Amino acid sequence: MALSTNISKTILLIALGLVSPTLAFTQFQSLPDEPAQPRQVEKVPKRDFLYLASEAYLVGGTVVDMRTTAEGLDHPTSAYTTSGKFLMQYTIRESGWASFLGVHNTFRVTTANVLMNTGLDLLDRKLYRRGGRWRIAAISLNVAKATIGVTDGLRNMKVLGNVDKVVQLQTGYRGAVVWR
Repeated sequence: MALSTNISKTILLIALGLVSPTLAFTQFQSLPDEPAQPRQVEKVPKRDFLYLASEAYLVGGTVVDMRTTAEGLDHPTSAYTTSGKFLMQYTIRESGWASFLGVHNTFRVTTANVLMNTGLDLLDRKLYRRGGRWRIAAISLNVAKATIGVTDGLRNMKVLGNVDKVVQLQTGYRGAVVWR
């Protein structure tokens, strides 16, 4: 009934020339049948810079540790003089928590470390979503594990850099060491 009343008033106003037909039509079309519902906008959780930086640091620490671990475990074990005389066997072993997976198994050790860091990242993401102090815990976990990775990587670099010196000291050989 209200719709027919609005239409008849609009037609009367157009007929009298008080309102232009386009204006009346526009006014009539713009009237909503139902009130518009406000759109609900989903909030995307924003990650702060410290959290993103701690995740990047964790990835970097993992890369440094895994690369140097792989280099150490793949290092040849037989040391020779430059003239071809055998000096000794020298094996670099994994001394970290993953050593139970195989002291000289590069794939197992590096895979175990990557899986552990991935699990840690999943845990700290869950903690971070809780908010508040849990965010601080998540960032701290990332930084602590990344620091351990970087420290282990630096230790591995030192071991790799001193392999020739260790062989020279243990055998009394003063020349260059050739590895096969």
